[in-house]
Amino acid sequence: MTIRRMKIVAPLALLVCALLVGAAHAKTMEFRVEDTIYTVNGCSTYKDGEILVPATACRAMLEGGLTWSETLQAVVFHHAPSRLTFFAGRNRVLINGEEQFLGHEAKLQGGKMHLPIGFLCEIVGAKLTRVAPDYAVIELGLFDHITSPAQRQGLQVQVAGAMFKPETYRALPTCDQLRVWADEVADMFDGEAEWDSELRAATLYIDNDTLVFFEDKDEGLLNGMPFELSRKPVMTKHTKLLIPLDSVCEMLGREYIQEGAWEILVGNPVE
Repeated sequence: MTIRRMKIVAPLALLVCALLVGAAHAKTMEFRVEDTIYTVNGCSTYKDGEILVPATACRAMLEGGLTWSETLQAVVFHHAPSRLTFFAGRNRVLINGEEQFLGHEAKLQGGKMHLPIGFLCEIVGAKLTRVAPDYAVIELGLFDHITSPAQRQGLQVQVAGAMFKPETYRALPTCDQLRVWADEVADMFDGEAEWDSELRAATLYIDNDTLVFFEDKDEGLLNGMPFELSRKPVMTKHTKLLIPLDSVCEMLGREYIQEGAWEILVGNPVE
């Protein structure tokens, strides 16, 4: 089937507003780790689901260790066999001495180093799930540790046996908060996608269903009826609407299973 790609024309102001890297103001968040609740002040949240958390709280929740270098303005997070070196205000980290670029840099705020906890979870094999704007759950020991940048993998989505590797998506490293470009989602399900610039919405035609996703709205439409989404669709700086893949599967009656840190399995329609 020929896929109709979304065509988008947006003024510069909209492009600037669509950037996903902006953080919210510092806030208090609660994290549940097994049976323990941690209340953490001074967190910063990002639209892609990442959270900057004081390094001392990261150490406590992820059962790691910290070493601070005043000279280098850097903190080393230890979690055997992984060792991560973060530099204040730099978008780079060393994973056991090997350089890796970060989506969100570590920051020195109020005399405390703040680290991207979603990235930390990926490296130490934990899963971070945002269940509310100020509440998250961390599950320890679900995935393999990463000891070098070469071990990191891109997203893989298997749909009814066919493998797809989306190029445009946003997610925490554990695939929580996963959103994929609407055109690529349409490809996965052998459907079509259209963009409505007036409504700021993507319409997907898949089999006999019509799915509509509106930018920054937590409700979409399924065959003309409102449908609550797991998270709001967001626009990339390249003006591509990213939509929640788990909500697409729910709308279509498909199983959505996370097989690994970067592996999603989508089943056949549920009869």
